[in-house]
Amino acid sequence: MYRKKYTACSLLTRFNVLKYNDESAGSGKTKEEGDGDSMARNAKKQRSMGLYEAIVKLRDVEECRRFFDDLCTPTELRSMEQRYDVAVYLLQDQVYTEILEKTGASSATISRVRRNILDNEAGGAMRDMIRRLGLIASEQGEEEQ
Repeated sequence: MYRKKYTACSLLTRFNVLKYNDESAGSGKTKEEGDGDSMARNAKKQRSMGLYEAIVKLRDVEECRRFFDDLCTPTELRSMEQRYDVAVYLLQDQVYTEILEKTGASSATISRVRRNILDNEAGGAMRDMIRRLGLIASEQGEEEQ
C-alpha cells in the first residue's frame, strides 16, 4: 500500500511540491527529490536547436508533412494547424464567430492565439510568414522581402 502512495506522489515530489517520509528505506528521513537532479533538470529545460535546424533543411511540403507526422501525435498536429488557421483569420480581421465556424476552434483558443501570437508585437515571425505567403496584405510603406 505504501508503494501506491509513493507512486501517486512521485510526480509531486520530483517537482519539490511534496515532501514525504521515506520509511520504506529505513532511514526515517524526509527525502526531497530534485536536490541532486536539479542541474540535470535545468539542462533538460534548455531549448535544443536541433529540431529547428532539421525543419529548415526539409526539402518540400510533403517531406515537411511526413516529418511532423513522425514527430507529433495527430492531436498535436491538428492543434497546431488549427492555431495557424486562427492566426491567419485574425490577421485578416475576421471576427471570432466566423473563425469559430471555419476552424472549429473554441473562443478560448481564439483568444489565446490572439494574445500569444498577435497582440503586443508578439508573433512577429508568424505575422511575417503569413504576409510572405500572401494571405494578408503588406502594411503601407513596408518593403516586401
